[in-house]
Amino acid sequence: MPEPNYKCDHCGKDCYKSLSQLLKYKNNFCSRSCRGRFHNKQQSVCCLDCGVSFLKKLHEIERYPNHYCSRRCAHNAKNKQQEVSCFVCLKSFMKQLNQIKDKPRHCCSQECAKLLRKYYKDWGSNRSKLEVELEAVLIDTYNFEILYNKSRIDYELDLDIPILNLAFELNGVFHYKAIYGEKKLLQVQKTDREKLEKSYEMNFDLIVINVSEDNGSKKKRNQRILEVIAMINSRILEMNYKPQVKQLAMEF
Repeated sequence: MPEPNYKCDHCGKDCYKSLSQLLKYKNNFCSRSCRGRFHNKQQSVCCLDCGVSFLKKLHEIERYPNHYCSRRCAHNAKNKQQEVSCFVCLKSFMKQLNQIKDKPRHCCSQECAKLLRKYYKDWGSNRSKLEVELEAVLIDTYNFEILYNKSRIDYELDLDIPILNLAFELNGVFHYKAIYGEKKLLQVQKTDREKLEKSYEMNFDLIVINVSEDNGSKKKRNQRILEVIAMINSRILEMNYKPQVKQLAMEF
């Protein structure tokens, strides 16, 4: 008989399961009876709409993490609204809270949504192909910390390498042309200037690469990747830093 490798989450009995069975479920039990008793346990939770405390079964808590004491409270919470600004034209409008969570790219109309999908490829989760491919290559090439779409400063940067005091911004067309209108362009360019000023104050180099005229081909993306790697390697030599560099292999 194999050695016990887990304890029943209900009664604490020592039991054995294969690794695949253990990984399949969040909780493991010695019998169906223990499973039923465990899932029927109740825990006190607080209604997110009215604040009233009520009992809820554990399996319901796992399945439905948002707690409402009634359908009325769930409906009220779903239809609560908050003022947001359109990401394209900056117009203010009301949006339901559940939609804000599911769709953080706020667009006041279908026209603005189409502009966002067409031109703003590098926002949020929809990063440009160049950014995604560059991250994959750098992870395979260097072992030191590299921040992607994060930063040590108050602004998000495409690429930030703290140990080398070096950062990169890959600026697309919306940084140079009024795709979303003149007001939006001026706002973006103001932020770009503030990023450069902040990097100067913090004594690190921010290199801005204009990719607005790139044709989007894989060959062009590979050229940009090699360009970034060359600048990183130049900084490594300049600082006499000796990192552990992995073997780089790229297909062209």
